[in-house]
Amino acid sequence: MARRVWRLFLWMSTLGIVGFYLRQIWEAGLGQRRMRSDGRGATFPLATAQPHVTIIVPARNEARNIRRCVASLLGQAYPHFDVVVVDDGSTDATPAILAEMQRGPGGARLQVVPAGSLPAGWAGKPHAMAVGAAHARGTWLLFTDADTLHRPDALTWAMREATARHADLFSLVSQMEYPDISSHIVLPVVLMGITAQYPPAQVLNPTRAAAIANGQFLLIRREAYNATGGYAGAALRASVVDDRDLAAAVKQRGGRVVVLNGANYVSVCMYRSAREQWRGWSKNAYTGSRGG
Repeated sequence: MARRVWRLFLWMSTLGIVGFYLRQIWEAGLGQRRMRSDGRGATFPLATAQPHVTIIVPARNEARNIRRCVASLLGQAYPHFDVVVVDDGSTDATPAILAEMQRGPGGARLQVVPAGSLPAGWAGKPHAMAVGAAHARGTWLLFTDADTLHRPDALTWAMREATARHADLFSLVSQMEYPDISSHIVLPVVLMGITAQYPPAQVLNPTRAAAIANGQFLLIRREAYNATGGYAGAALRASVVDDRDLAAAVKQRGGRVVVLNGANYVSVCMYRSAREQWRGWSKNAYTGSRGG
């Protein structure tokens, strides 16, 4: 009798696990279909001026990445934008590289501001981004990371899509770069875990609480950013999963969050070794999990 009960338990557990993964596959497939729908027919109305966008890049000891990133941002085809790089106490060549770029092609659009000392009760990245937002001139803000690479038409495409879809927060899923063998092993598992916990179909559904964004490309209306209190607000200043928490704050206030596949427009090289993978993802795996 005990063996029969145990066997039944094992079969029920197996069916439950299979059912869980089938559900995740269905959710992911539905979300991916929606994310791939790129609205190619949408354009800015001719009578509407294209709004100014301020691109904000927090940077701390990013000498390895900063030139590539900022050059790709200064090379955007979108007509109305400026770039604010917040130097968060870099001790490497980052400030020198940025100073050189200010004197180079497109440098007039580039502003470099120091983050200053970190106040008590703040996490480092939200503080740097709050400083950048305080220097922004745009009616839209684009937060992006120093390890990203942006195609020249990325901002034009994103603004077209965000406007056509009436988004308050618009984010892209970047193309991952795989510089070493650990990236090939770790990144697919990480992406599967994110999709399982934050199914794209639920994120895109305004009636569902699930919310997430990708800090590698997070475009937000200035009004929506201010309505949440921004990264200077008490709710976000200590966040270590700042992109997810900003998306949740926008959605909680009735804002529209849109996340699309942007692999053709933005790529990112997050980590270049197994050690960097461990240090980066171990933090996100714990704090980024729904429910902790």
